Amino acid sequence: MVLATLKDKIKKEDSKKEDALGFPENMNYGDRSMMRHELIRIVRVSYLLEYMTLETLGKCFIHNINMLFRMIELPPGSVEAYEKKMEELKWIEPPKNQKEG
Repeated sequence: MVLATLKDKIKKEDSKKEDALGFPENMNYGDRSMMRHELIRIVRVSYLLEYMTLETLGKCFIHNINMLFRMIELPPGSVEAYEKKMEELKWIEPPKNQKEG
């Protein structure tokens, strides 16, 4: 008796969660499995995008710090040297040794 009431309670809680997410009540195992598979793919893509974003931000940060260190090396009061250094430090595109795809 206790086991049956516990099962009913769990079923009601699960149905409340499904209702809150907007899933139909009559979803069978195949539909749930297919939806789970698609959600896993979405999570994987989000992890990939997060990794790519962090890599790009890290490279930009390192590039900016390197430019700052190069600018610190200028002699004080040297406007011509500063302008020359800024011309040398223009953004250089990263090497294209990585395959796209």
